Amino acid sequence: MKETIINIYPIMQFIVIMFAIVGGYNLLNNIAHILGRFGKDKLDNKKDIHAKDCDTDVMQDLIMKYPNVQKEFMLLPEREQNIENNQEIHEINKKIESIEFLLSRLNIQQSMTLDEVKSKK
Repeated sequence: MKETIINIYPIMQFIVIMFAIVGGYNLLNNIAHILGRFGKDKLDNKKDIHAKDCDTDVMQDLIMKYPNVQKEFMLLPEREQNIENNQEIHEINKKIESIEFLLSRLNIQQSMTLDEVKSKK
């Protein structure tokens, strides 16, 4: 019986050493991932702050370049900006047509008045 225990002991010792090696590898791997993730989070945070600063700089440049445009309009998606611009252009075109119509009527009235003045002379 002692001989079988003595023969199993080296096998058990080998298994324990293998568990220790695998455990040590996993521990070092986890530590490396934690340190890598810490550095990545720090870099990502710096990138986010830089991106926000760039966004505010771009927005300030736009506000200075186009002072009459509202900030809320600049923040709209491009599709909605296009829709609003097209609606505004349509309204302006309607006003221009009505002004042209009134001008043409005014020109007709003015020419009629001039004709009357000429006929009286």
